[in-house]
Amino acid sequence: MLGFSLEFPLIHTRISLTCLAFHVLALLVMAPAALAQAPSATALATDPDRPLQVPGLVLKDTVAVFTAPVAWDGQDWMYCGLAVAAVAGSAMLLDRPVHNLMVRNARSSWDQPAQQIQKLGTSYAVALAGGFYLTGWATGKNEVRAMGTDAISASLITGALIVPASKYIIGRAAPDSGAGPTSFKAFGSGDNSFPSGHTTEAFTLASVIASHYTDTWVQVTSYGMASLVGIARLEQNAHWTSDVVAGGILGTVVGKAVVRMNQRIRENDHAGLEFSVVPEVRPGYRGLQAALRF
Repeated sequence: MLGFSLEFPLIHTRISLTCLAFHVLALLVMAPAALAQAPSATALATDPDRPLQVPGLVLKDTVAVFTAPVAWDGQDWMYCGLAVAAVAGSAMLLDRPVHNLMVRNARSSWDQPAQQIQKLGTSYAVALAGGFYLTGWATGKNEVRAMGTDAISASLITGALIVPASKYIIGRAAPDSGAGPTSFKAFGSGDNSFPSGHTTEAFTLASVIASHYTDTWVQVTSYGMASLVGIARLEQNAHWTSDVVAGGILGTVVGKAVVRMNQRIRENDHAGLEFSVVPEVRPGYRGLQAALRF
């Protein structure tokens, strides 16, 4: 919430009517200017999807995502354990067999389609997130704009923070290195196969879209396209199956969490225009303080 405040000192506990009139006039002059800069009509309430509000929203989401485990209950930890088991299980049971299957059935004609599909986890995803936001803003469709905001926020959290940090810390060698699926050189080795960044971003976007629009065809299309990104990364010999599984889980969890948190903010953030005048007394000072917040 933006705002400003004015202090009106009372000299020797007596208010000069001229001085008070001047301050009131100044407030009346500045208030319309402040209101003119605030949203009009129904937008007087704080809108977390306004361009100037989005950075603050992203910061809130980031803090919430990274501190979430502190508040997890038994069920949350159970889900976390299941996710870890799914990744570990795919590593033990699927990494080598799926890799060998992809190598045996590799076709040069598949390279170009795979390269295009995997862009849904990079440049195309960025374009879609930004496109949703701009389209919603231009057309006045708040749900589309909110979806764009959530996609941008979740993508920044996964793509700029979680995935790079995980790759650096874990240091897993990719299939095309020839080192095998059990090669890990932590902390800056240059190996960065785990998790799959493309798959993470694709599922981040898919989960945001699917959380805003629950129609079956939207769910199937969103997660189906995200899954194709993971398959494309396997076809390109860039990742092990467990890298893709981890990326899919990570993107889905963060995407859904961001939508849930931001929807709560949108539903509860109804702070509008506030004006208050309160007396203020402190050593050597007696006066009034007027504040306008919007």
